[in-house]
Amino acid sequence: MRYSKEALVKLAKFTEKDLELIRNRRRKHNQLGFAYQLAFVKLHNRLPIQEPFELIEELIGYVSIQLEINVVAIEKYSKREATISEHQRQIRTYLKLTKFSDAAPQLIEQFIFEQACRLEQTHALLSLTRDFLRKQSILEPAESTLKRLIHQQRQKARTFIFDKIHQLLSIQQKEQLDKLLLTESKTYSLLHYLKQSTTRASASSIIKITEKLDKIKATGILDVDLSWLNNNLQRWMNRYVRKTTAFRIKELKEKRRYALLVCFLKQHYRDLTDDLVKNYDKVMNQMYNRTQIDLDKQHRKQRKTIRTSLEVFQTVADAILDESIADVSLRAMIFKQVGKDALSNRRDSVKNWLSSKHKDVFTLLVNTRFSYLRQFAPTLLEHLSLEKEDAKDDTLLEAVKLIKEMNQSGKRKLEADTPISFMPKSTQNLVVKSDGQIDKPAWECALLTAVKDNIKSGNIAIKDSKRYGHINDFFMPLEKWEARRDSFFKRAGLPSDPEKVKDFLTKRLDLAFDEFLERLPKNKYAQLDEKGWQVSKDESEELSKEEKEKLEKIQAYLAKHMRIIKLPQLLIEVDNKLSFSRHFMSPSQQKNPNSNDVCEIMATVMAHGCNIGLYTMSHLVDGVPYHRIKKISDWFLTEDAQRSALAVLVNAISDF
Repeated sequence: MRYSKEALVKLAKFTEKDLELIRNRRRKHNQLGFAYQLAFVKLHNRLPIQEPFELIEELIGYVSIQLEINVVAIEKYSKREATISEHQRQIRTYLKLTKFSDAAPQLIEQFIFEQACRLEQTHALLSLTRDFLRKQSILEPAESTLKRLIHQQRQKARTFIFDKIHQLLSIQQKEQLDKLLLTESKTYSLLHYLKQSTTRASASSIIKITEKLDKIKATGILDVDLSWLNNNLQRWMNRYVRKTTAFRIKELKEKRRYALLVCFLKQHYRDLTDDLVKNYDKVMNQMYNRTQIDLDKQHRKQRKTIRTSLEVFQTVADAILDESIADVSLRAMIFKQVGKDALSNRRDSVKNWLSSKHKDVFTLLVNTRFSYLRQFAPTLLEHLSLEKEDAKDDTLLEAVKLIKEMNQSGKRKLEADTPISFMPKSTQNLVVKSDGQIDKPAWECALLTAVKDNIKSGNIAIKDSKRYGHINDFFMPLEKWEARRDSFFKRAGLPSDPEKVKDFLTKRLDLAFDEFLERLPKNKYAQLDEKGWQVSKDESEELSKEEKEKLEKIQAYLAKHMRIIKLPQLLIEVDNKLSFSRHFMSPSQQKNPNSNDVCEIMATVMAHGCNIGLYTMSHLVDGVPYHRIKKISDWFLTEDAQRSALAVLVNAISDF
């Protein structure tokens, strides 16, 4: 077991009181053994095994350095079982530690039960339980005992959660949950349909997402209050359902099945809301990008007309700015240089251009893509519950409310007092017509653009969303923070009183400067003088001219004669020598291996070794599907495969 330097210094460094207690032992080997056990308990919160005596070389080495006693003395101490037992009793008394068997079982079980109600992973519960035992000054038992206790309490926590969720459900809600798993005449169940993700952002994908939201809402599960259930556990149940087929879920016990499905629907509804916003954002960006491309194409088609108009403008501008030309003869001069008919034609073409749909991106978007936007806009706004987060005014939310009412009632004309302050001034000039009327298509396009931008910037929050919700939803509730506030600042070593923060930080900074200045004369790496900071440089060996020439010759020779080999070729050569790929094949494949099997194994090795990832590798290599790489990867992680591969390497090294 490896320990960091910080961990050893923090937990295994002896205080003056510790050293005084250690020196009270007779003979050096007793002092070293007592000190080792004391450091072991501080580090692991348990006593070392007596038979055989549990020794950790790194820890005994650190202890021997502190006591200046030869580490060899521990061998004599490890044979004295009676002394070891007596020292363990004295250490428990000195550190005021309680045996696990003597501790109150209700206290430990209650803690594990509470943690199991919010966490599922065994290793996380094991780590939290160990921290709890250390804080309560209770020695750890064997790891198997802790795991057995965690398993028992986790089962109790699951039963408690499943029973409580089952009690919250009505008969109608249970029937709706059962319908999720039925296929009837369909190929797939409703649960499978809900779990399918959209392929790409489009109007149809937005509509499909809203349909899924409606189906989840129709089950009535959103009305079930799960605020008492930890969000981490809800997410774990959601992931479990997403990875499990409807057939397997149907075989689960009723209470567990209902609890899993309820958490899945609650969490999946929020995930779908996030997907709806992401698709909405992508679709709007695609519309603007494609409109910009269309506008650029039109500009390229009209480049001759634009160039001619600019030349006419330059000629007219030069004539107007020429002070030598009198104002009376200015018109005649312009007509002489340009021509009245030519100037009139240029004016008409520019006027047509500025009044056409191609004058800017927004106008072209309204004229060419508004019908596409209307395919998803009404249902999108109906399924997004927008709430104020950090907006400067409420005009945007008022405009959204207005467009919803117009969609429901079929009204098409906007009133004169319709809010437009949420859009930029340049867009307002395009939305309001010359007669003062508001162009509804342009206003709706500007509204949907503003909604998208304000969601992305955080000015608007979306109800039932994980990513786009209120910023306060990401923080701990205030009442919970108040209960943990003092312990947090105590553990962090910071003052809890805001008025003391300035003095505290000033003192720490002063101490840091004092410590630096005290060590400055002996600091070999950095010095502070009249010229400022002087940082030392690494001393490098200077080569002579002859040595540099020899080095260049060696580099040129190696570059010319060095063999260049690609990683797949290298793996194949190694496999030809060692045949390590056989150990990752089934027995039938080992008898008659083919090139495809070897190729799949090599692709999996490279995916792990190069950190490319299984999914990406399956797309980089032709003819190697993802499910094959995933299957081989799962076999890699088994102990049998690792043992077989290690045996191959050991034999190869021995032969070499």
